[in-house]
Amino acid sequence: MKTKILMSILLIIMNIMIFNVNIVHAEGISDIITGGDSFLEAGKNGNAAIDETKLQSTSTMIYNVLLILGICVAVIISSVLGIKFMIGSAEEKAQIKDALIPFIIGCIIVFGAFGIWKIFVNIGNNVSSVQGAYEKADTKDKSDTKDKSDTKDKSDTKGGSFHKSSSGSSHGGGGF
Repeated sequence: MKTKILMSILLIIMNIMIFNVNIVHAEGISDIITGGDSFLEAGKNGNAAIDETKLQSTSTMIYNVLLILGICVAVIISSVLGIKFMIGSAEEKAQIKDALIPFIIGCIIVFGAFGIWKIFVNIGNNVSSVQGAYEKADTKDKSDTKDKSDTKDKSDTKGGSFHKSSSGSSHGGGGF
């Protein structure tokens, strides 16, 4: 029995090693170094832009796949434990009750981790949208300042002055 299990495991490992083919697209070490240098330069110059929509869609896809996988594993294990509990003897029922504690703790950890991940993603999205709003407002304020700076301290033809107050309203005085 043990030899059959050992042979099965060995056969699976051999199949994985045979069919796991790595494809390398690099010509040589100089291409790798050149690519790395250009990547670092793009980061230093600020030319390397991260596609936020692609990053968000990838994160959402990974989240959904792992969540569905976690739900499936939890349902299968709870079904097996439930069936064993219904058809088992008193001694088996006691063993199943002991197995329920790690199962419940595992479910809390897995689904809690997914909840924490979702909270961080939502906070990150809110922070980036607020930051984008501040950047837009800051750009608008700078353009308004440039437009309004032309009207500072101009004198009219009668000897009065025209100026802006600290509140941003215009005041002008006419000469007598």
